[in-house]
Order: sequence, then C-alpha cells, then structure tokens
Amino acid sequence: MQRRDHAEVLCSMLEAGLNGVNKTGIVYRSNINFDIVKQYLIDLMKAKLLETDGKLYQTTEKGVSFMRKYAELREMLVC
Repeated sequence: MQRRDHAEVLCSMLEAGLNGVNKTGIVYRSNINFDIVKQYLIDLMKAKLLETDGKLYQTTEKGVSFMRKYAELREMLVC
C-alpha cells in the first residue's frame, strides 16, 4: 500500500467539502483518522481553502483552484 503525501490528503478533504460536509464525513471520505483531522482542518481554514459555519465544512473557490492546480501538476509529473 502506497502512502499519500500531504497535498493528496488535503485535496481529498477539499473534494469531500465540495457540497458541504461535517467532520465525520471528511474523515470517512478522505480515509484519514479522527486524531489528525483537526490539524488538517485548521491548516485548510488558515489558508482559506475551506470554511465552516460551525457544523459543515465547505470548500472555497480558492480551495477549488488549489485542487485544479494540484491535478495539473500531477498530470505533468506522470510519465
């Protein structure tokens, strides 16, 4: 099994938040554990890639842009 890098985990969390999702949904959809999700959420919100209303997390336009750019970079790196 191959480990995902930090950016891949962030992108999976942003993808989970495209339609609004609670913390449990992010954990399950992103395949990460509850112990580390809190710090990742803080990092994403500080970067303004994800926002919350207190219950649901929503990916911002900046977050969608990050996801697109990351996908483009991965395509360029695949031989």
